Amino acid sequence: MMRGLFCNPKAYVIAAVVALLTLAGSPEVFAQGGGSGATDVTFTPIVNFGDLFSTITTTLAPIVAGALGLGLAIWGARYVFGVVKSMGR
Repeated sequence: MMRGLFCNPKAYVIAAVVALLTLAGSPEVFAQGGGSGATDVTFTPIVNFGDLFSTITTTLAPIVAGALGLGLAIWGARYVFGVVKSMGR
């Protein structure tokens, strides 16, 4: 199976064409024009990292506090139930 792939001249021709097209198209694809063909790329931030911490704390803090409160409530209810159950014995 693999011997047929390496002995097939079509595979070498296809590899050569792909390599040629990659080299020919690389300045446009990778923005390496070099001279007059180079274009400036402007950076526009998607996320404002100055407000990221405050956004995370205002959004996640109530969720974390609610989860901790719920966990403590469940643990406390189980503890009280265990005490009441042991008193009934």
